[in-house]
Amino acid sequence: MNKDIEVDFRLNPSFEFLPSGQRAERYRQLAKDALRKARDSADNDRRAEYFGMASAWHAMAMEMERIERLSGQKERRPRAQSSWTS
Repeated sequence: MNKDIEVDFRLNPSFEFLPSGQRAERYRQLAKDALRKARDSADNDRRAEYFGMASAWHAMAMEMERIERLSGQKERRPRAQSSWTS
């Protein structure tokens, strides 16, 4: 990784404890920031690194959204009645 790349580490210490939806929003914002920096960079190597960072943040946002959907499905799924208790 290029040592001259500016990285924003303004993550709250409790970032990992945010609900998955809020984490996904934060990851998307970080992806947008990296894309903006890639667009503004005149150096091809730096631009490629920013694009890589944006791609990783985007993938993390998608994973958080997938987790949120799965957890929502678990909460809404009706419990099956057991024939043992009938």
